[in-house]
Formats: sequence, structure tokens, C-alpha cells
Amino acid sequence: MIAVFYAMDGEIGEPLEGFSIKEEILLGERQENKRKRFRGIVRKGAIQGREIVLAQTGIWRTGLFGHKGNTQAREVAEYVVERYHPEKILVVGIGGGMEEQLKPGALIVCDPVYAEAKCPVFPIFTRTRQPIHPDEQMTSLAVEVLKERGVTFYSGGDIQSTGYSWIRKRYPGTKIVEMEDYFIAAVAQARNIPFLAVRVVSEPYGEKLDTSPEYQALWLERYLRITTLLRDEFLLPFLQRL
Repeated sequence: MIAVFYAMDGEIGEPLEGFSIKEEILLGERQENKRKRFRGIVRKGAIQGREIVLAQTGIWRTGLFGHKGNTQAREVAEYVVERYHPEKILVVGIGGGMEEQLKPGALIVCDPVYAEAKCPVFPIFTRTRQPIHPDEQMTSLAVEVLKERGVTFYSGGDIQSTGYSWIRKRYPGTKIVEMEDYFIAAVAQARNIPFLAVRVVSEPYGEKLDTSPEYQALWLERYLRITTLLRDEFLLPFLQRL
């Protein structure tokens, strides 16, 4: 069984053609007030004749002073591993580009994944963690699939962080920033499960997020385009080959 993790609705270009749901589990509740929090959705099913788990983690939830990192992504990963015992773990989704040449839609085969949590109140409580490298066979297969399909892609570092300005100095070669991968990878590493993270750039480096209706409409159009690309040009062909 393969477990595929992602953060937000539609991030894998849902629905996945041919995916039949056999079990759906809502972890916690969608956040409607301060006492309710969305903690993930896990769907077990089959695609292309093979069992698969799709696990939506939701977006960032950090522990005290950031020392636990993204506790929500880790908790969902731990739940999936303990319940389903996947043979392989794949993390996919969008992220912010960290180099000027990385335009929206650029695919990144992430190696390694980093995390550095900075406490916004007390910067002294910064924890740098050892990088985690993906499984070599899964990485080679991802590269092979993308080359076969003629998709332009990049290989490079992936960092989980809440800040941008200092990343390029501390982690040269980092291609993308996101909020889930490291702690899913850490769960996989602790249990000796092969893992891989593949991300697609949603915002180029230096782009300022805007709340205007015009920008939001542009972002939604871009989001739909790049998530469809991720699904059709990587995720489904990759699952066929695993």
C-alpha cells in the first residue's frame, strides 16, 4: 500500500480518475471556532488496481515555540502509518519558489528536505534539524517518469519554514519552501519507510501575496492549472510505475 500526503483541498488535482473510496476518516473537525480544528482527512481506496491511502493533513499547526514543528502533519502521518502500514510514502503539493528562474508550474523533486523552526517571540529558541534524504529508488523513478513525459523539472532542497528572507543564505540551493514535508518524512524515516516529496511552484520568489479580488482570481486560475499538471504529469504516471 502507498500513502500519499497533501495539505489542501484540490492540491493533487482532485478528483483522481479511477480512485474508488473504501474508507473515509475525518480526524477532528473543521475549524468553525477556536474550539474546533480540522486535523485531517484520510481516504483509503484503490486506483489502477492498487491500494492507496490519500491523507490530507491541513495547513500548519506548530507546537510551543515551534520546537515540535508541524505537529498536525506529523500526527496525520503517524495515524496513517499505525493504521495502514504503508510500503511507501509520497508527499505532493504546492510551495513557494526560492529561485528567480522557478516560475509557477515548475516541478521540484525534493532532495533533501529541511526544517528550521524560529520562535517569533524568542528567536533564541531556533532549532535546526538534520536534513532528511528521500529514497533513492523512488527518486530515480520520479526522474525517469518526468523525463519520459517531457516535463521540465528541478532537483533540490525543500525546506519547511515560516520565513523566506534568511533561507537562501542559510540553505543555498533550496528550491522550494512549504509547511509539511519534513515532519512527514521524519515519521517515515523513524519507521524505515521509503519516502519522496515532489512539489510544484505556486508563487515565484519575491511575489507579494495580495488580497485583492483580481489577484485572488489570478491565483485560483494558476492553482487549478498547476495542480492539474501535478496530477496528470507526475502523480498518476508515477503511481502506475511504483
